[in-house]
Parts: sequence; C-alpha cells; structure tokens
Amino acid sequence: MMQRFTVELKRSGVTQLSSRSARQNRPAALHSSLRSPVRRGRTMKPSARLMTKDSEDSKADGKPRVGGGGNGDGPEPPFNFPDLPDSEEVGTALLDTTGLPRTAVPMPGWLDTPVFTLAAAAAFAAVAFDVNHPSSFHLLQPIDMAVHNWVNLHTTPEFRKYAADLAISDVWPIALVCGWIYVSVTLWSRNIKAGLRSLGVGLPLYLFGGGGILHGDPWLVDTIKQIAERGRPSTVLHFTYSFPSGHTTASTFMAGYLAFALLPPLIDSLPSKMEDSNHVGHEEHTEKKRDLSSKLLAMWGGAVLMTASGRMLADVHWFSDTLGGALLGLSLVSLGTVVVKPIKAHQKDE
Repeated sequence: MMQRFTVELKRSGVTQLSSRSARQNRPAALHSSLRSPVRRGRTMKPSARLMTKDSEDSKADGKPRVGGGGNGDGPEPPFNFPDLPDSEEVGTALLDTTGLPRTAVPMPGWLDTPVFTLAAAAAFAAVAFDVNHPSSFHLLQPIDMAVHNWVNLHTTPEFRKYAADLAISDVWPIALVCGWIYVSVTLWSRNIKAGLRSLGVGLPLYLFGGGGILHGDPWLVDTIKQIAERGRPSTVLHFTYSFPSGHTTASTFMAGYLAFALLPPLIDSLPSKMEDSNHVGHEEHTEKKRDLSSKLLAMWGGAVLMTASGRMLADVHWFSDTLGGALLGLSLVSLGTVVVKPIKAHQKDE
C-alpha cells in the first residue's frame, strides 16, 4: 500500500514528517503490524540524517527535493511504505510457508490403503484356519498351551476373576467408549460435516463388528464364534465360544479409529495457534507431527496389548483368540479409513 505523507519545510531547513497526518492516513492494519512482536525491530522509519541532507541539498540548488507543499512546482512523489498485514495475518502466512497440512495427526501411510485392509483380513483368515480347521498345521497351538499352563501355575482364581477379567480386561474398552463419546460430541458441535463423515462410517463398523463388551458381542464377532465353536481354556468365568476375542477386537478397533479417524478432524476444527517461523521451522513442525503420531500408535498398541493380556491372564481366551481379535479389529480400522478417505476428498472439492 502506498501512502503519501505531507512534507513541511521548516525555517531551519530540516524536512520533517507530519506525525498527525501520518497517523490519520495509515490504515489500522499497518499500526497493528508495527506494534506486533513479529515485526518488532523492523519498522521502517525515514532517516532524519537523510532528510537533513536532502534539505541542505535543496538549499544549495534553490529547489526542494520534495515537491508539493514546498516552494517548488510539480507533483508530489509518493513515499512508498510497505503493505504490511496485521499480526494475525503474518502468523498465518508464516505457518503456511512450512508447506505442511494443518492436521496435527498424520495418518500412517499404510493404514488407509485397500492393500493393507486385505492383508489384515487375510492374516485373520490364516489364524482362523490354523486354529479351527482339522487339516491345518496348528502352528499356534504350542503357544496357546504354554500361555494357558503358565497362567494356571502362577495366578490364583481370585486374581483371574477380579484383577484380570474385570480390571485389566475392561479398563481400556470402557475408557475408549468414553473417549468416543467425548470426541464425537465435541466434533459434532465444531464441524458437523466432519462429524457426519467420521461417525457415519465409524458407528456402523462399531455396531457391525468393532464394538461390544458393554452390550455383548457385535454381529460379526458373534457369527464367527458360532461358526468356529471353539471352547475356552476355562469355563469358570465364561461359557460362550472363544474365537475370536471380542474384547481384543473392540479395543483394537476403537483405539485405532479414535486415533486416526475421529481425532484428526477434531484437531482441524480447533483454532490454529500462530507461531513465528523463526522459532518453528519445517523440520521442527514435521518432528512434532511424527512424535504425536508415534504416541498415538503407542497408545493404540498399549490398549491392544493390555486388553489381550487381561483376557489371557483371566484364562478365558487362548493366545490365538487375542491374536485373531487384534487382526480383525485392525482390518476394520483400515476399512474405515479407506472409506473415509474419498468422502473427505469429495467434501474438500465441493
């Protein structure tokens, strides 16, 4: 933006700027940008030494260096002042120069691909075949028996009933249900389109195969159990069929979908924090995003491991039951992200 300042020639011959006129002519955004800490130390003020020199030169040749308002003729040349945005716009521009998307939770590159969805489903089918088919090699049976024998030798019935079955097994599924409710309500209130997209895919998968525990096994898990008809290691606490573990399936699905399908649009809907590019560069931004993604992956793995361990320590599931449940939940998470991906791209194009 080009601003024109009135020049007054004083008797002393020193050119001065009319501060009152300057304040009236400068836009509000310019004042805010000059006061902004982002621009501190970089305000452009005319040098008094240069103006004094121009005044002395004008005395020597009898013509003022600055026309209009003096004793010379001709148009008044403009004083070029940079078009500076306010501090908020500067912060936004600096963040945009990183070249990174605003989403603070980057999706693992392998998770939302159809190839990985099919691979996880194929791995689950392989475990189911090894466990249930008579002609299989039963490669997982030695591990199943070793874990079962260790639990019976090193734990008491009271521990298996109260600590393992109730505390260790149920803490993550219940916490994840609460997390789903909180994130869903918050996302719905901030960005209804993103909420419809993520929940529109996640809730059917939850009811179809990835939920359960509080209201019994979902349809998919219950159907597989009825087909496999595999007995549990112990029928003291539970007498239904064993394969796959419904608790492990639910923890895997709910933790994974919460971390990489529900949280990213919620974070996108939060107000952005303006940061100076001198302090937060591209590499540091990327490192923070990777660190957050790694923490979410660790949380996901911890939820699955703790739930599966609780089911085995309670002696209500074989090791292969929990492995099958984890693979089934993983395939459901991948399927959900695969479905959400094109819907999100289509909504951005609108």
